[in-house]
Amino acid sequence: MADSGQKKNIFPFVLVFITGASCLAVELTASRILAPFFGNSIFIWGNIISVTLAALALGYWIGGKFSDLRPDPRLLYWIVLVSGLLTACIPLVFRFVISSVVLGLGGFQMIMIIGSFISILLLFFVPLFLLGTVSPFVIRLLAKDVATVGNTAGNVYAFSTLGSILGALSTTFGTIPFLGSRETLYLFSSLLCIIAVIGLLAKKKWVIGLAAIPLILWALSAGAPLKDRPGLLYSTESPYQYIEVVQEDDGMLTLRTNDGRGIQSMYSASSPFTSSYFDYFAVLPYYIDHQDVNVLNIGHAGGTTSRIYTTEIEKDKDISLDAVEIDPEITTVARNYFNLDEQPITIIHDDGRHYLESTDERYDIIIVDAYSQQIYIPFQLTTQEFFDLVRSRLTDQGLMAINVNAVNDDSRLLTSILSTIRSVFPYVYSAHYEDTFNYLIVASETPVNFDRPGVRPSSPYVAELMNRIQRDARGVDEGGEILTDNRAPVELLTDSMFFTLIRESRVDEVL
Repeated sequence: MADSGQKKNIFPFVLVFITGASCLAVELTASRILAPFFGNSIFIWGNIISVTLAALALGYWIGGKFSDLRPDPRLLYWIVLVSGLLTACIPLVFRFVISSVVLGLGGFQMIMIIGSFISILLLFFVPLFLLGTVSPFVIRLLAKDVATVGNTAGNVYAFSTLGSILGALSTTFGTIPFLGSRETLYLFSSLLCIIAVIGLLAKKKWVIGLAAIPLILWALSAGAPLKDRPGLLYSTESPYQYIEVVQEDDGMLTLRTNDGRGIQSMYSASSPFTSSYFDYFAVLPYYIDHQDVNVLNIGHAGGTTSRIYTTEIEKDKDISLDAVEIDPEITTVARNYFNLDEQPITIIHDDGRHYLESTDERYDIIIVDAYSQQIYIPFQLTTQEFFDLVRSRLTDQGLMAINVNAVNDDSRLLTSILSTIRSVFPYVYSAHYEDTFNYLIVASETPVNFDRPGVRPSSPYVAELMNRIQRDARGVDEGGEILTDNRAPVELLTDSMFFTLIRESRVDEVL
């Protein structure tokens, strides 16, 4: 493959190692590039993996045929070089491609899944296809004897797979969290161009200039946000998600993640209340008989609920609040934009379920308001096993409250979660927050008398919320399917709700 004997022995394996690493890096970065527009649900990942495998399969097939027709190493190097250049172009064209697809198909959730598939095809298929041609091409160039072709193929695929492992680890734990998604693509595209140029230098010295293209594009894009929107004050990537702080038309600050359609937190300097479902959590301490109330908030985000507790509820009850948030970067953003440091709370950076498993603390109130991947509750926070765990961490008269998005009372997602909770707790109540798709579900070991709270709130607004709860809260019977760790199709149940809206021509209600 090259003039030098040492280069001839080592270079092909370096080549497949780098292309293998780049392939995994591109695949993993695809999820991050898409997340601000489409989220990163299991359906998006299914699209990414399917397109990747299809591109590689076609690449293996075409690569094998081309290498037989023209076993020229220079052709191989040009293929690698073109794949690197196309990879470097992804950050430049992705905004145009994705915005065109989103505008063309609309913003509805299920249609967005189709849009993500189209976007992945347009952006990532060709570079991945070209990378797929490399291994069979290298095998053809190295194979000199039929008797050893199996050993040659095994060595090539072993080095390619080792590269893929390094690509996955370096991308997951290194380049994406510390550099960013665009920078990851530029880095690996540079590696592809450099290794290709090294192979081509013996014949065409001028191609060395092409290797600099990804580096130039990298420098030109430095500092630009992945996604722009009206009112955007700040955006960043964390190891868990894409994060935005947006100033809305009414002056309210909102914290949004990934595709940004769901609001994770709200903040107004003038009041801790939001006129949204967050406010409903304020009523819970008044149904606890004693004065000292120990609260756990799973899914803390920017601290909307904890702010209500530490500013308003603290006037009537002695509140001790632990907040669990899986993403430390969210907490940093909340400190900078949502005045989180003003709240006298304990913040634990952990998965909510893992924290419950690891603590012996018992709480009077456990609030579950964790959302990820747009509008989906993490499935592990909806199962019978999870609610058993919650029950074990409540005091004898403690309350669990969970926020569930549902388009109507008969939503399969809502009825399934209600039935699952009802299989664990003897008393379960549901109340719909007016003019939203939010349902407050309260569960306990003992009956909750919504007509007679232990203490009347000093806030007239909270008193009005309690009147709404008193009016709307209703007991729950079994009726839906029981969700378990083994089977909890939360994302499918969520999306099926919106299919209902399509059939009823009510899509505008959620856009």
